Amino acid sequence: MADQLDRLEMDKALFEKTGRQHLTDIIRAIDPRILSGAIVAALQAQIVTEEIAREAGVDISPERIVAYSRDNFPFVNDAVEKQISQFICSIASQEG
Repeated sequence: MADQLDRLEMDKALFEKTGRQHLTDIIRAIDPRILSGAIVAALQAQIVTEEIAREAGVDISPERIVAYSRDNFPFVNDAVEKQISQFICSIASQEG
């Protein structure tokens, strides 16, 4: 029975969209002005966060970012999926 449930879950996963797939669909359909505004807001948040970290003495370099991403892949991947969902929600709220 457990094997059947595992198989059903695996089959279901084949047809479920990931956050990245939803994002692709949104990008195709969204007003470019709304999309560019959301991208700018995300970039501003990243820049501010990195500057605050630098001011606090945290070394932020491309090499460190790559190493952290590699060493913490499961965490980073899950966090990216959550951020994609929030990004999509921010776009959808602007459309409404």
